[in-house]
Amino acid sequence: AELANNIIRVKAPMLNKIAMAIQLTDGMRAGVIVAKFRRRPGEDAEGHHLYEVGGNIGERCLDNDTNMKALYKVNPHAKWIIK
Repeated sequence: AELANNIIRVKAPMLNKIAMAIQLTDGMRAGVIVAKFRRRPGEDAEGHHLYEVGGNIGERCLDNDTNMKALYKVNPHAKWIIK
């Protein structure tokens, strides 16, 4: 069901956050997802990045400009972790 709705589950264990379901929209970038995990509004998320885990790449740190909906369509079974 999540695949059809373009929803990913993102974990951020280093930020002491539980998994968050994120609805991917056209043009949504990885940096926008990282920003959703800030502890307080305006807090800098510098130093944290979204990682794509699984598939033939193992683990990859994503650039903040990565188009998440496009990447999700290529690797729908990946796990998404902020660290």
